[in-house]
Amino acid sequence: MDEVRWERMFPDQLERRFSEAPVLYLTYGLCEPHGPHNATGLDALKAHGIACAAARRGGGIVAPPDYWHIHEVGDYAIWSRTHVGEVARDWLTALPPWQHFKNICYQLRAADRIGFKAVILLTGHYGQNYRDLKTMVGLIQPHIGARLLSLPDFEADREGIDGQGPSRGDHAGRIETSQLWAVEPDCVDVSRLPPAGEAGPHFAMGPDAPLSSRRDGEAMVAR
Repeated sequence: MDEVRWERMFPDQLERRFSEAPVLYLTYGLCEPHGPHNATGLDALKAHGIACAAARRGGGIVAPPDYWHIHEVGDYAIWSRTHVGEVARDWLTALPPWQHFKNICYQLRAADRIGFKAVILLTGHYGQNYRDLKTMVGLIQPHIGARLLSLPDFEADREGIDGQGPSRGDHAGRIETSQLWAVEPDCVDVSRLPPAGEAGPHFAMGPDAPLSSRRDGEAMVAR
């Protein structure tokens, strides 16, 4: 399989891929509750996996994933109280938004300094942050040479699961679980799903998680 991951390539491999397509993928997510059946790093794992698939097909280089994202403030904190509940440890890798977006500024500076002509910023973590990312990219674009595009992964799938059209994604449900199953099968274990009808919230598991399918995930990633 053709290597596209920046951290796993030798200098001559990086130079070759850069000369063929000077495009950089930056991927974002975090470790957080994603049900008992998914690895906690789901958001970044799926975004990075989708970016690698895209780079293998269309060219470009995929930067190391950023596993530190926003979660402990605002709507995220309210959501956690309902969907995660009181747990001994939530296993979050969270940063405040001002630090997260400052980090992205430095990542874009590095991309521009190296000479990438386009940068795709793909986030697997949803909520207000992906809208804020679009705003930030719009503010930065006039001051950087590379063409910038930011999006959550669900915006790239126009067909949607079962052909129902674009979705807004889910959280540790059928969509995310299927995607992770496709790109990192060792990080999904459906034998850990709770018995049907057992009261939750089951570490923020989506209610339709039992409907997940690796084949559905592979189709979503391909789209």
